[in-house]
Order: sequence, then structure tokens, then C-alpha cells
Amino acid sequence: MQVLQERIGLPKNYYHDDQIFEKEKELFFKKMWLLCAREEELANTGDYIVRNIAGESFFLVRTRDGRIKAFHNVCRHRGSQLLEGSGSVGSVIQCPYHAWSYDLDGRLVGVPESHKFERLDKDSLGLFELAVDTWQGFVFVNMDRFAKRFTQVFSEFVNMWTHLDFKQLRRAKRIVYDVKANWKIVVENYSECYHCPPVHPKLNKITPFTGSSRTEYLSWAEKRLFSGGFMIFADGYTSMTVTGTTKRKPLKGTRKEDLKRIYYYLLVPNVFFSLHPDYLMIHTLWPKNKDETIVECDFYFDKEEMSKPDFTPDDAIQIWDEINQQDWRVCELTHRGTDSSFYVPGPMPENEDQVWNFDEFIRDALA
Repeated sequence: MQVLQERIGLPKNYYHDDQIFEKEKELFFKKMWLLCAREEELANTGDYIVRNIAGESFFLVRTRDGRIKAFHNVCRHRGSQLLEGSGSVGSVIQCPYHAWSYDLDGRLVGVPESHKFERLDKDSLGLFELAVDTWQGFVFVNMDRFAKRFTQVFSEFVNMWTHLDFKQLRRAKRIVYDVKANWKIVVENYSECYHCPPVHPKLNKITPFTGSSRTEYLSWAEKRLFSGGFMIFADGYTSMTVTGTTKRKPLKGTRKEDLKRIYYYLLVPNVFFSLHPDYLMIHTLWPKNKDETIVECDFYFDKEEMSKPDFTPDDAIQIWDEINQQDWRVCELTHRGTDSSFYVPGPMPENEDQVWNFDEFIRDALA
């Protein structure tokens, strides 16, 4: 990849302009793959999960034939949202307003007082469907029904992990954060560790920022939608935990070189994929507006390891909750600072090249 000598970040309006956020909604959140769930969260017929992002709401549901489908969370009568949160609808999805009901495959099957309608074509009034794809137990949704599959769009990334079986992982903990910052500031923060010595002294002791390797870069022209690399453990450390060590076995299939690394990958637009030798941490981003981003942080461990009587994930969760909160603080400071009339983006050093790469990706996408 050719890197320009002078790397300058995004100007103020990219973080604080409503029109730019509207463009981002159309380009990224409505036309790209969003990580929404795990297959085991939708284990039984009728199980559902609602997702809200950038002013849109949709839900995933397990159908009678075992598939997972996704629909916009909008009744075809007068627009009421159909579902909230997560749970089970049983065998039918019923609108809470006028009790229009839909089969789990989205077909309109019931309308009270249907004889009083001048014209009612049930076949044309099914729920609006979204595209769904799965990979290694993770469920992705795309609002563009005709999008290429996730496994096609991210084939290079997918092929990097064929030696590991993420389907065997189970979530031990989810922490939800409400970050008062533009989603791109959160992404930029994940894309560099130049800030690690002053902001994350514990992390930097376990994986010094000087030991990072940045190997993958974004490209809007090539539709290359992931970037990342890895950081190397300092001597004596084996995982990102409170002690920097772990008694847990490495994930099945972990290679020798992986025992000394934590892999960090951004999947545009809403996934941070952080693979440790003994667990996988996933952040998903759910922008509410240009000024606020909900971030979910999930911790996944091998289900056999979790079945052991002495299993505990607390050593990993505790340190990452501390690191996360440190990150959100500087993200919020940056969001407020970039809103100043005196903010002018400054130069970036070489070890912020993936921040610059992301910013160039955004510029190219919005051009």
C-alpha cells in the first residue's frame, strides 16, 4: 500500500454534520453487513432479537423450517413497530396496535375485521425482508436484500480463520456502553495504539505498542472492507487479563505463533474483532446519531472450557472493561474537541497509518 508522506485526519464536519451522517447511513449502515447476533441466541422457533441502528429498526427471527430471517420492524398497516428487545413470539408475530399478524416468514396471515376493507391484498402486504448470512456461528444482516453474501464480501478475512472453530464458542458476558461520540471517532481509536502508553498503561505493559504489526488496509475503490493486524505479548505474558496470564487452554486450532499475539480487526461498518489465544472479544457499534454510539462488548470462550467447575471469565472482563472505559473517555473528549471552531486536523505519525487509511476510506466513500 502506498502511504502519503503527510497524513491529515478528517475535518470537523465529518463528525458533526447531519448531512454527512445521513450519507453514511445510506452508504454504510443500509448497504453493508452488520453483525447482529449469534445463532444460539435464536435457538428455537419464534426466538427473535430486535436491532436498532442509525434511526432504523429491524428484527431477526428463527422460522419454522430452522432458518434465520430478518425483517424491518414496521407493521404494513400504519407503521407501528412490531417487537422490542428480544424473546419469543411463539408461532406468529402480532402487531401490538391493531393485531395484524404475520407468519414467521413475514407473510401477512391475519387482519381483524378484514371484511370491512375495500381492498385487502394480503399477499402484497408481507413484512419487508432483509438479507441474512451466517459465518462461524455469527449472524449478519444487510438492509440491501440483493447484496453479495457476507462470506463473499469478506472472503479474504473469512479464509484467515479456517483453522479455528468459532461455532464452539459461547458468550460469557456482554457489557453495553453508551458513548457520547461519533462512530468514526470510536473506529479511529480502535485503529491505533499510539495512545496506549498514556491511556492504557496496563495494556501497554502486556502488549507494548512498539510490538504491533499492521497488515491489512481498507480500500473503497477495491471494496476492501476490513483492516487490522496484531500485537505481540511482552515476555512472560500469555493473554490480556488482569495478571497478563491465563490458566485457560488456547482455543482449539490455535497455531504456535498465535500464542504470542492478539489480533485486532475492523470490519466496516460495525465490528471490532479481537482474537486472544484463549478467547474472542467482539465489539459491535450501533450509532444512534452523529453524536452518540452504543457499543456492545461480548466475550466468547470455548464451551468446553466454560463447562469446567473452576471456569471464570472475570480476569479478562475486568481488564477490558477498564480499557474500554478509558477509550470511551478519550473518544468523548475528542468528539467535544473536534466540535470547536478552532479545531484543525493535525498530522499523524506512521503508527497511526490505519487511522489515516480509515479516514481516506471515508473520504473516498463520501466523495
